[in-house]
Amino acid sequence: MKKILMIILAVVLLVSISSHVWAQSDFDYKNVTRLRWMDPYRNPITYQEYIQNRPFTSEFDSKLIYSGKKGDTPICIVINNLLYFAIQSSLSVFLSDLEDEGYTPNVYTATNNGDEVALKDILISEWNSRNIVGGILIGDLPIAWYEMTVWDYEEFPIDLFFMDLDGRWFDHDFDGLYEGHDGGTGDVEADIWVGRLLAFNLTEHGAQEVAMMNNYFDKNHRY
Repeated sequence: MKKILMIILAVVLLVSISSHVWAQSDFDYKNVTRLRWMDPYRNPITYQEYIQNRPFTSEFDSKLIYSGKKGDTPICIVINNLLYFAIQSSLSVFLSDLEDEGYTPNVYTATNNGDEVALKDILISEWNSRNIVGGILIGDLPIAWYEMTVWDYEEFPIDLFFMDLDGRWFDHDFDGLYEGHDGGTGDVEADIWVGRLLAFNLTEHGAQEVAMMNNYFDKNHRY
């Protein structure tokens, strides 16, 4: 558990440093070495492909289903409502493990209607009321996308959207992708860490989401 959380915190530190650099107007992106896509079988999907292939619900619905034992470190967990009922037993073990480590998890179920703002509002509410340090998103939940032109046109999912809770994000052309980000009344840096457990789209070798999630929580517990 501690090793996993250390990895999450390391990623958050990288995101915080990156977002700070991102905010510097004189930063020369041309000097950054571009990453290469290494998967020989698949290419990254576009935002439109993501939208067209998702079975979104008609509305976003969330419900607080569990408030953890009082510990030193409050966190928020949001899980897809259908997935929750399929992995309820293994998730309860995960929550117990978190509480043994001193975390206080509030757990919500939620539907995915593609509304990333509604999902973020849960984290903002938890941040304002309990001063959470992090959030864990489990299963098929809304995803924020960003677009920018530096080397070429790029569009990509961005979970920094759920980490920066006091900054402002802009979609000036109303195409569903953000292209602007500033501090607003806060700053552009991450306020909390966020981890996402996503497996519904992993199907190689007969993989199934429920089995993979149960296996993950079992391995995590045994570690």
